[in-house]
Amino acid sequence: MSQEKYQLLVETSTDMIFTVDLKGNFLFVNKAFKKNLGYSKEEINKINGFKLVHPADLARVIKQFSMLLEGTAVDNMEYRYKTKKGSYIHILNNASPIFDSQRNVIGAFGVARNISRRKRMENELQKAHAELERRVKERTAALLKTNKKLKKEIEERKEAEDKLMESEKKYRGLVQNANDAIYIITSEGFKFVNPAFEKLTGYTSKEVCSKGFNFWDIIHPDDIKLIKGREATRRTGKEVPSRYEFRIIAKDRNIKTVEAATVGIGKKGEVKVIGILRDITERTHAEDALRESEEKYRDLIENISDVIYAVDKNGVVTYASPVVKLLFEYSPSDIIGRPFAKYIYKEDLPGSTKAFQKVLEGQNTTGEYRIVTKSGEIRWVRTSNRPTFKGNQIIGAHGVLTDITERKQAEESLKENEEKYRTLIEQSLQAIIIVQDFRIVFANNAFARISGFTVEELLALQPEKVKAMVHSEDHALIWGRFLDRMAGKSLAQHYEYRGIRKDGSVGWLEMYANQINYKGKPAIQAAILDITERKQAEEAQITQSQYNELRAEIWKKASDPSLIEEIDLIQNLLGTVGPVLDVSRASYLRFAPERNAYVTELQWRKKELGSSLGEDISFDIAKLFFGRNYIEIPKDINKIIKIPGLRQTVKLYISSKLKKHHIKSYLVLPYGDMNNPKGLFTFSEQKKDKKWSELEKLILSEVVNIVSLRVEQTNADIKIRASLREKEVLLKEIHHRVKNNMQIISSLLSLQSRNVKEEQTRETFKSTQNRVRSMALIHEFLYESKQFAKINFEEYIRNLTSHLFYSYGTTDSEIKFKINIKDILLDINTAIPCGLIINELITNSLKHAFPDSQKGQINITMRPLNEEEIQLTVSDNGIGLPEDVDFRKTESLGLHLVTILAEDQLKGTIKLDRKGGTKFQIRLRAGR
Repeated sequence: MSQEKYQLLVETSTDMIFTVDLKGNFLFVNKAFKKNLGYSKEEINKINGFKLVHPADLARVIKQFSMLLEGTAVDNMEYRYKTKKGSYIHILNNASPIFDSQRNVIGAFGVARNISRRKRMENELQKAHAELERRVKERTAALLKTNKKLKKEIEERKEAEDKLMESEKKYRGLVQNANDAIYIITSEGFKFVNPAFEKLTGYTSKEVCSKGFNFWDIIHPDDIKLIKGREATRRTGKEVPSRYEFRIIAKDRNIKTVEAATVGIGKKGEVKVIGILRDITERTHAEDALRESEEKYRDLIENISDVIYAVDKNGVVTYASPVVKLLFEYSPSDIIGRPFAKYIYKEDLPGSTKAFQKVLEGQNTTGEYRIVTKSGEIRWVRTSNRPTFKGNQIIGAHGVLTDITERKQAEESLKENEEKYRTLIEQSLQAIIIVQDFRIVFANNAFARISGFTVEELLALQPEKVKAMVHSEDHALIWGRFLDRMAGKSLAQHYEYRGIRKDGSVGWLEMYANQINYKGKPAIQAAILDITERKQAEEAQITQSQYNELRAEIWKKASDPSLIEEIDLIQNLLGTVGPVLDVSRASYLRFAPERNAYVTELQWRKKELGSSLGEDISFDIAKLFFGRNYIEIPKDINKIIKIPGLRQTVKLYISSKLKKHHIKSYLVLPYGDMNNPKGLFTFSEQKKDKKWSELEKLILSEVVNIVSLRVEQTNADIKIRASLREKEVLLKEIHHRVKNNMQIISSLLSLQSRNVKEEQTRETFKSTQNRVRSMALIHEFLYESKQFAKINFEEYIRNLTSHLFYSYGTTDSEIKFKINIKDILLDINTAIPCGLIINELITNSLKHAFPDSQKGQINITMRPLNEEEIQLTVSDNGIGLPEDVDFRKTESLGLHLVTILAEDQLKGTIKLDRKGGTKFQIRLRAGR
């Protein structure tokens, strides 16, 4: 890579690049270093690097610098650097020692990145977490309120049920339309059920009242003992509670919780009972949710980042949440029973005392004051206080304390920054104005210099005068966009226009504009640069559009696969740029080591010029070109001849060449460096004094860079292909060996299980063997596959299920198996846990879902939900998982393993559907 390219990369890098000597003095810094710290080149050269390091980080930096001086590179050095403004930024630095030719350390080279924004984002993340905690608290309060309302509704409904039972004979119509299930039962069975009973159980009145209907069929097996016990107690003459709860199994096999109320209505000695069943399934769930919510609320109070506290009428602390330890450095037991005023900063005590009196008068208050911690540190807190009532009497106060020390410090810093920015804007070389209602409401001194007006004159200009400061041909551009931007339209921020100065002269201006809110009203803020000189120079040189077209053509030629040889590529590029740059000749002089000189290798020239120049340059003379991006001759001839140690013959040689060939402009760009000289690109003009624009120099530099990149790319491609082939062979061998090792483990488990007599232990061996097999299949597929990054999951699942069916002696005639997985490719990190999940769920179905040789079907479906997630569904139509079994809390290792793999490793969610069998739906993140 050429020297100029290295320099371009260094200067345009967003990372801070620098070198220091053995004492830490800066030898070189790039633009990013200056931009981040604010020091000029002259200032930074006078500063020792250790003086910029934050005092708290200095010892660590010195230690790491000592490692550099010992010849060891140091990575990920994180510390703070002081800017010119006096503030500190966080940087992440990688540094390497610089050696001389004898491998002595003579300095250090560093590449640092400003990570202050990342640090701020971490702080913002903490604030977002606090906001989430607050919202959870609000939601918890709302849920408690809803639960209270629900309890009240339940009580009201119970009262209505009592009245309904008393009026049963008179209000038959009400019974038929009641929401609660009502029935009459005798020793012979059901005699009456209302429509609500039919809806609750799913059985029709005809089915329930038939002789073949068994009352115990709808009672949950675990609750039969409860009901029979009540009957036995009643027969002994003892009273039993008329209301009780139990579970029923509806016709659709759904389990519901009901509350029963029964009363005997038969004659003495006759069994005849009227009963009411109320579906309280949702209420039961709500009560469970309420208990969970109360526990969560209590946990939030104990662990919330803000301090929850309570005081009595005398200001004595009666409660403080545990987090008070972090803020005050006192434990709750240290504070409870003591006056809260003891911990308030002396100067803020009168104000906080006055606010406390308002709370005792029944007002809610908020405020900010300082507290003194156990160690004597002063911290700012924000408090929100409410009165505590007992009946109608105020007995104290309770509230929340939030630590706002960092916010207060940030506010003070913001005030200081505002003053600094105001000074910078006023002294800035870049013009800054704010326009509101076509009037200039703010302008700095730089804009006054550009426009010719004073700042006072600019602020006094009427709207028509302000509009007249823009050239009439640019009114639509400037003032049209002004109106569109004020209307909220999204527009480009950057554009150029012609401005009219106070003396009537026209100048080109470059503007960056955006809408802001200024003193409560929308306005446009613009940063303006005077580009008149640049525009005048561009008009005489290659235009931006020509530059873009030429650059595109250069890269098109560089991408031409037919131009494999370096010499062909150079010839094409010279023929491309020569005509556009309007030069007489474009030449490439190749370095010939045997002659220790540069000789003309390729050349493009205008037809009317006749024969070639036949240029050649001695190596001694060419040395002066290296270390520079380019040399202009004769413009830089005086600089060249002043180079120390250069022979006087150089001036005569160059002068004779220029005179002989009538060259008026001559530009030289070196290709390679002094250690590896490759050639020189020369561009000469014989008819006029050509002024080389920055765009033209960029084009020529790009030509050199392209040639260098293509050569490096060709060499790198050869090395990469060889390395890739070597790594593919190695990776394939690794997968083969892992597969063989897992098969050995599986075989050992199989051999060991033959000596085990207990059925449960043998089953454990078989399950473990199947899990090992599921992982070994992954490596077998990768070994046989042409691509090592992805696995065809459909083919893998078919192999896995075939093995499981064989392992459990199951045939297709007994249990059907259906797979719906198409075009799903997974990486190994996702495929292995997915395979284990499917192994466990299919094993569970084969073992438990189809007892007594029952026939059925197992389905596996996998489909993508979006670019990052897939949904895996494993279902069967067997007897289903019992309602009282929680798969997350079961003692089954298989289901426990499914939960860990899906939720913890794959960051997914699991949904269980018990209708018509068992269906597990797993939504997970997948590397595809």
